[in-house]
Amino acid sequence: MPQPDPDEKIDATFRNGSLTAAGIILGFSLNFIGRWVSNPNDWSAIDIAPMLFLTVGITLQVKVFADLPARDSLIAEKYDRSGACS
Repeated sequence: MPQPDPDEKIDATFRNGSLTAAGIILGFSLNFIGRWVSNPNDWSAIDIAPMLFLTVGITLQVKVFADLPARDSLIAEKYDRSGACS
């Protein structure tokens, strides 16, 4: 994949679509984990691994969601680094 020019910028409407997609995925993940935690069944040791993976994934989603609205995320290099295009 070619490296973008340091001065290359993306269109703000393109970033808005990525922000919407990241928000929807984050909302789904938070809803899923919320329903799982509120389940009345007892927790067991086997539940720790998936919960750990979900927590790490949600943390990364929050980071992307926080990075995208920044003004400098219109610079293509920083936009690519935010993980929204992968």
